[in-house]
Amino acid sequence: MGSTETRHPPAMFDWFFEAGCPNSLEEDPPILRQFPPDFQEQEAMQMVPRFCFPFDIERPP
Repeated sequence: MGSTETRHPPAMFDWFFEAGCPNSLEEDPPILRQFPPDFQEQEAMQMVPRFCFPFDIERPP
């Protein structure tokens, strides 16, 4: 039989963000919105949005 005790993890994720498409390869993708708003891990804030756009966005399709 299952327990009636409910266990919840402290958080499902550390950071949620929406990155915009950068205008050129020299620019970092802008973070359009994020949660929590006070997230401060600078390394993640620089590396993860770049991971979203690893391709040459200036090349025509």
